[in-house]
Amino acid sequence: MNTEKRKPNTIVFIHGLFLNEQSWAEWKNYFETLGYNVHTPAYPGHSGDPASLRANISADLRTAGFMDVMNVMTRYVDSLSEKPIVIGHSMGGLVAQKLVEAGKAAACVSIDGSSPKM
Repeated sequence: MNTEKRKPNTIVFIHGLFLNEQSWAEWKNYFETLGYNVHTPAYPGHSGDPASLRANISADLRTAGFMDVMNVMTRYVDSLSEKPIVIGHSMGGLVAQKLVEAGKAAACVSIDGSSPKM
């Protein structure tokens, strides 16, 4: 009987509050060369070219809160074929921790993660 657990092959990078999915481009490329399936979803209102986003601020960017981000990220990881490894920076680190706490991710790495509201 083989009791060895299969390692997840999917990574989801979660950006911080003042960045977007493009901030993970080099990390995405690196882990893809190692054979991982890599995803870099954006928060509501954060997707696209940063200069264009600054010039035309989305209504979603103005109104989205932490629970909106959690709902988007939860739906995203639920749509994947396996529980991913989630890696987040800043607020994305807190989102990653909450996803693993909720059983939605196989593991998480929080890079300088934000503190939860006390």
